[in-house]
Amino acid sequence: MNAEPGADALRYFKMAILDQRVSDPHEIMMSARSLQAFVNSFEDIVDPTPDALLFQGQFIAGPVLLSLAMELALKAWWATENQNLDIPKTHDLVKLFDELNERTRAVLEEAHPEFPSPFRGSPPIRRGLRSLLVCSKDAFVEWRYLHEMTRARFQNGEFNEALSAVIEEFDRTAG
Repeated sequence: MNAEPGADALRYFKMAILDQRVSDPHEIMMSARSLQAFVNSFEDIVDPTPDALLFQGQFIAGPVLLSLAMELALKAWWATENQNLDIPKTHDLVKLFDELNERTRAVLEEAHPEFPSPFRGSPPIRRGLRSLLVCSKDAFVEWRYLHEMTRARFQNGEFNEALSAVIEEFDRTAG
């Protein structure tokens, strides 16, 4: 018997158990929301000086978790449109987006539109959803192997904003 009160309960919560496939769109979207909330909690630490390891961990985890959250959010949309079918097994965000029906893609693009630059030849002030997904389509895979990369770029703020739009639109229309 464990002498510490609550030790068994703590050990239970430290162990992740999944004993059935999660295919309900609302449960999938809840996972996306959870990951986003976790990444948003990183914003409390801005200065890397006190804990460089924690800062480095957050630097790597942010893109991985946000791109996984976007993957789950897009899969939740897909599952809503394609009930009783297996959810695509891909991390490619563009492929997932393009497999949504045309109406859904238009709604999501409208929820996170591109803001063009006022200057000719300059990149947009903010990318539209699909354009952002094109730039980040493999982020979940690439950022997990950061040690193999020579260059890395991920726009956490812009991506997080797009993820919020995808989730909010789901809540508004599919919820």
